[in-house]
Amino acid sequence: MGYAVIGGHFDEVKWLFGNCGKGCSTWAARNAARNGDLDMLQWLNEHFNDRFDSSVMDGAAKGGHFEVVEWLHTHWSEGCTTRAMDVAAANGHLEIVQWLHVNRAMKRRYAKMARQFFQRRSDLKKHKYVVAARRVHQISVMRWMLENGAPLDVATAINISLPKGVYDTKQKDYTTYFEVTWWLKENDRVALVVEGLSDKNHHKLLLWVLQNTFFQLDSRLAIRRAIKSAPRDTIEWLFENLLDPAIRTWCFED
Repeated sequence: MGYAVIGGHFDEVKWLFGNCGKGCSTWAARNAARNGDLDMLQWLNEHFNDRFDSSVMDGAAKGGHFEVVEWLHTHWSEGCTTRAMDVAAANGHLEIVQWLHVNRAMKRRYAKMARQFFQRRSDLKKHKYVVAARRVHQISVMRWMLENGAPLDVATAINISLPKGVYDTKQKDYTTYFEVTWWLKENDRVALVVEGLSDKNHHKLLLWVLQNTFFQLDSRLAIRRAIKSAPRDTIEWLFENLLDPAIRTWCFED
């Protein structure tokens, strides 16, 4: 089975597992990680999670497979290792080194070290880390990054805020992170509202921003103009759902 795993032969691996009772070695899992075979790793983790040790993360870091490193870091109890950082650095995978550094520091509550490291990164790198943290649902890390200088534009805020398949059983709805928009500048929040008026999928986000932002006069006028130009069904929906009378007044009355 080990050679089938390394070769990425998924059907053969499942056949061997179902018909021969074959096991899987840590060596095979490590090499699957090094090859970036996330589908294989997820299957192996489901059936042989006792075979995952620190060397599996090392393999993913050595191969430069950022998505695999993120998945292991989130779903694997041992977390990341110093060796993972070392082998990633040795093979020139700087992005993985930086990501692991920030996450290790935050996990160990070394906030000062993480802040110093993070603030020396370029805005482009910081932006990538924020998006990556949201992708693997590390929301506390994402918020920390935004609070410590990571840039946030309207498109990214919408992408981060809207549901991504995490179902909240208490709310009986998909998890959202609308509060991310707190880190947007006011003119960007206005742009987000305008964007939300044109896309029904963004209506809940639009409503949250309107109800949780004190807009200045110029911003209110821009939003009012956008509302007047919105589709009729959107205007009716907003009027019905915008319950704060003061906000409803400046949104709809001249």
